[in-house]
Amino acid sequence: MQGLSALPHTHDQHSFYAKRGWRVLEHLEAWGKEHYLMSQDL
Repeated sequence: MQGLSALPHTHDQHSFYAKRGWRVLEHLEAWGKEHYLMSQDL
């Protein structure tokens, strides 16, 4: 299925996901921490 993607939200493991092919879609700060919305094509 082309075009599907998973979208996890993480505040402390973005580098873990990035090493596994995930890319950051959005970086934001909330609740006193950095957060990342990430995407990976399935």
